Amino acid sequence: MNINLKTKKMKKLLLITLTFMTYIAFGQCVDPLITDFECSPASQALPGTVASVTNSYSGGINTSANIGEYTDDGTSGWDALIIDYGAAIDLSTNNILSFKLYSPTSIQVLAKIEGGTAVEIWSDFSAVNTWQEFSYDFSAAAANGNTTLVLFFNAGKEDGTATDLYYFDDLQWSATLSVDDVDLSDAINVFPNPANDKINVNSKVDVDAFELVDVTGKTILEESKTFEASFTIDISTLKSGLYFLNVKSNKANKVIKILKE
Repeated sequence: MNINLKTKKMKKLLLITLTFMTYIAFGQCVDPLITDFECSPASQALPGTVASVTNSYSGGINTSANIGEYTDDGTSGWDALIIDYGAAIDLSTNNILSFKLYSPTSIQVLAKIEGGTAVEIWSDFSAVNTWQEFSYDFSAAAANGNTTLVLFFNAGKEDGTATDLYYFDDLQWSATLSVDDVDLSDAINVFPNPANDKINVNSKVDVDAFELVDVTGKTILEESKTFEASFTIDISTLKSGLYFLNVKSNKANKVIKILKE
């Protein structure tokens, strides 16, 4: 075969392959998925402060190839990621908002729907440097006619930088909470808090493990076994300061701020 002809055919095949791969990678997402960063949003655009990047933090509950990198102005407490649908968001069936978050610090993410009767819901404090899933139940707002979804990362705080980075993935609406998305806000309580020597964990579900980390994300205490509904953690040897207790069950995780006096 003529070398030039063979080269042309190889180039054409490569072009077809790359075109197909690009179509797969950047095909349109299907509602109620907003984006998983393997596809483009179906019915609304993400703001320019969000970029699709390679998942450099693959592990745990998120091993996908691509994730979203959000640049937040941490000097402005109410800087936000805003998604304007341009029409009423259909919350008649798919009214549970969820996404996976990876944060270098423990933050709360406030989710708000606007453009009608506004509704806002706060998350628990996030874990540090680990993927965690948050869910928000907007079923009570199904008839509000809201047109805009707003996410406030580290809401209300102004002690960051102008280019704080947070990572998220699998931003979507769904009809019901899965077993892994169960909200443990009322299922797990810790007392006393602040505490001097010991903290008591009172849970409505069995706990599989716990991890106590400091404000830098360093693990101070951890234990993996099946705990009964109530158990005690000895913190008498810890220095005074702020810690984050990540309580893990087979249904979900909950991160609780602990103040050691």
